[in-house]
Amino acid sequence: QVWLGSQHLSSLQSQLDSLTTLWDRFSHAVVVTDNRRQIRFANRAAERLFETGGMIVSRNGALHGGSPAIDARLNLAFGSLNNQHRHMIRLTTKGPHPPAGLTATLFRLDSDQLVMIVTNPDEPDQDFRTMLQQCYQMTATEADLVQTIVQGQSLRDYSGEHEVTYETARTHLKSAMKKNGWRRQGEMISDVLHTLLPAGAYGSVPGERS
Repeated sequence: QVWLGSQHLSSLQSQLDSLTTLWDRFSHAVVVTDNRRQIRFANRAAERLFETGGMIVSRNGALHGGSPAIDARLNLAFGSLNNQHRHMIRLTTKGPHPPAGLTATLFRLDSDQLVMIVTNPDEPDQDFRTMLQQCYQMTATEADLVQTIVQGQSLRDYSGEHEVTYETARTHLKSAMKKNGWRRQGEMISDVLHTLLPAGAYGSVPGERS
C-alpha cells in the first residue's frame, strides 16, 4: 500500500509539473488573488509584468495597478465581480509601441478567489489551446474559440476575427460545451480555470475534476 501510494503521488506530481510548465509557457499573464487582492499564484508572464512595473505590480504580496489610473480601474473591476462573473478592463491604449492593446479580464473562481488574465491580442498562444485539447477532447477550432472566450472576448469578436458567421462560431461553442457537460459560459470558464490552473493556486472546490 505504501508503494502504491508513493506511485500515485509520483504520478500526481508529474501531472502537476506538466501543467505548471504549460502555465509558465502560456504567453499571457495569469494572476490568482483573494478578494483583498493578495496574490496566490502568478505565472512567469505575470512575474515579467511585475518586474517591468508598468501595467501591474506586486506590493507586499498584493496586486496593484502600475499607475493610479490603472489601480482605480482594478478597484472598480474587483468590486464589480460581486455582481457579475466577468469584468474586462483595458490596461493600455492601442499604439505603435509594445505593450499595445493589453487587456485584463477578471473572472471569479469562488466566493474568495479571482483570476486575472492579461492578454495581448497580437500574441496568440498555442500552448493554451493544446491544454484545452488534451484535457477536454476539443478540436483545434473548438479550443481556439474557447481560448478566445477565456481571454475575455465574445463570440462576435471571434466570428469577426476569423471571418466565420456568428452561427458557425456558436455551433462550435455548443459542441465544446456539450462534450464537457457545460450549460453556461460562466460554468465553462470556471471549470477550465479550476482544472488548468496548477494545484495550490486556489483552495478546494466542490465538484473539481480529479
